[in-house]
Amino acid sequence: MKLSSMTQENLLLLKSNVTSKNEAIDVLLNCFEERYNPTLDYSIVKNKIMEREELGSTTYDNGLTIPHTRIEEIDDVVFGILTPEIPFEDNGVMVNMVIMILSSSSTSSVYLKVLSSLMTIFGTAELISQYTTLNKTADFLAKIRENDVALTTELKVEDVINKEFIYLSPNDTVEEAIHMMSRTNIACLPVCSEGNIYEGVVHFNDIIALGVPQYAQMLTSMKFVSSIDPMEQLFINEDKILVENIMNKQEVTMNYDSYLIEVFLFMIKEKKLFIPVLNGKECVGIIDYTCLINNYLRV
Repeated sequence: MKLSSMTQENLLLLKSNVTSKNEAIDVLLNCFEERYNPTLDYSIVKNKIMEREELGSTTYDNGLTIPHTRIEEIDDVVFGILTPEIPFEDNGVMVNMVIMILSSSSTSSVYLKVLSSLMTIFGTAELISQYTTLNKTADFLAKIRENDVALTTELKVEDVINKEFIYLSPNDTVEEAIHMMSRTNIACLPVCSEGNIYEGVVHFNDIIALGVPQYAQMLTSMKFVSSIDPMEQLFINEDKILVENIMNKQEVTMNYDSYLIEVFLFMIKEKKLFIPVLNGKECVGIIDYTCLINNYLRV
């Protein structure tokens, strides 16, 4: 199956006179009611969409916004696409395209594949601009066919990873690593050299271990540690020690085309909540618990 076969021409609204995301949602819901399924209670659908919006914005930096929800009353995945006559602002981003997705509560894998395919076709502002100039739905659908993407049922790591990840350089200091962890509230960071070549991982535990004397780490009783200043050496040397000297080079990684079930099994067995994702030697993303929650469990 290809994405174009799921794209319904009667759910394409081009050059719509909307001025906000909320207005675009209403227009698309009216379109769904008139042309897709008039039996649904669209006031409930709207509430579910807005509940999802409250969890976090569905607007991307490329000018695409994807309001969506799961509902029990349908057994498939359906989407409608709207392009505004004039781009409108949402969360500091000028929106050029709105894609509303309604999916069954039991079709998570299909939904994620559809979302991944849509992000492939409309993944950048440049790609979106190829469609926003079109006035006829037939031309819009033909352009989708031209850039078509095959849909598969198997979920892979690439469908849910965080591709906009932060990483350290081997030549960064521990001081810089602490600053980055503080700014991002992330306690585990991949280490990459030029070209995003994966080198290893630094955990917060690797950093605090620098501040605890080796002999203290070997003690089996806590009775003798009260006189130790735990971070004295760390404070003295954090601007001198390089990340490459403390990073874990043996951290387990996943290939970007690994099946998602492999991630879940690994996390369960190894009790790991952070996995670098590679394509060859290049780090192309990370997968962690927040990624799985936001991109899979609560999409």
